[in-house]
Amino acid sequence: VWFGWHGLIQKHWKVLVERACRSRAEEVCTRLSTDYEARLAEHCEALEKAQTEIRRLQVERERSEESMKKAFMRG
Repeated sequence: VWFGWHGLIQKHWKVLVERACRSRAEEVCTRLSTDYEARLAEHCEALEKAQTEIRRLQVERERSEESMKKAFMRG
């Protein structure tokens, strides 16, 4: 009787521990996923800004080169 009761308690305890672990793991995964998505959005925004700045600088450089060409042609 003792071993039967003890086995039943251990099985019940094991189920409770597994549920608690699974629940905690799901919480951690959800939090990590949310953090990852937030960081990814930040990096995408930074990349977009950098690409915009690069385009602006390229246009500025082209204008400057054109001005220099015209100045040399006059000069």
